[in-house]
Amino acid sequence: MQNQIVSITVALTLGVAHLAKPPARVDSLRWMTGCWEQRGARRTIEEHWTRPAGGGMMGLGRTIRHGPSGDSITSYEFTRIVERSGKLVFVAQPSGQKLAEFTEASLTDSAVTFSNPAHDYPQSVSYASRGTDSLYARTDGNIGGKNRRIEFVYGRRSCDR
Repeated sequence: MQNQIVSITVALTLGVAHLAKPPARVDSLRWMTGCWEQRGARRTIEEHWTRPAGGGMMGLGRTIRHGPSGDSITSYEFTRIVERSGKLVFVAQPSGQKLAEFTEASLTDSAVTFSNPAHDYPQSVSYASRGTDSLYARTDGNIGGKNRRIEFVYGRRSCDR
């Protein structure tokens, strides 16, 4: 009887240890979750990020041009962040172009940078939290021998509109 109790205790302990695995690395990007917008007189840029679940996040971005005859989408991007071989990978497909992958170069509690030195432009993509209602994004790289940086400062907005 004593051996059976020990066996059951060991089995339960192993089962609990198996269930209590550490959180996925993508969970550290929870601060990106939500709907973000950079609004200007001539254009609005939006990014929408799902909460981390199932080992990944899904994103969608679009640029809307405001014109005298109405608004129109001028570019869009489908994105996702997944974990692969212990690193986060940012996968982007902008405006129907070829898929590009960028691997985690740095990760903190409030910022992440992804890198792909072989990509045409950008070679790096970064996101940083600036409080609960602001998200900073940046692309960096080299085009024709010239360094280029594009920055996006987003405010949180309701996902209902």
